[in-house]
Amino acid sequence: HKKPQTDYLRWFVFDDRKMYRPKEEVFVKGYIRRITAGELGDVAALGDAASGLNYKVYDSRNNEIANGTANLNLFGAFDFKFKLPDTMNLGAANIQLGTSDGAWSHYHQFQVQE
Repeated sequence: HKKPQTDYLRWFVFDDRKMYRPKEEVFVKGYIRRITAGELGDVAALGDAASGLNYKVYDSRNNEIANGTANLNLFGAFDFKFKLPDTMNLGAANIQLGTSDGAWSHYHQFQVQE
């Protein structure tokens, strides 16, 4: 059974501290690379595979607390920041990231504690 090979995106995302308190600002950075398929597949620049980034932030009870967009530079790098609400639920929060074409494809987790 032959399976067709296609290119896909690989994400590397990090934040500045991994643990925050309500009311603090979270800084997120990362980059996206294109993994090319085929016999000579390799890691390649993002190119025209994506032109922008969308994100949504959810608290530990899956309530959306922030959303927005970010630009991708020529190298597929991005950065954005958002402020946590003062009434945020404590625990593991996550950021849902995707390219501007609507393909959600990566999650990044961080902690909110007192």
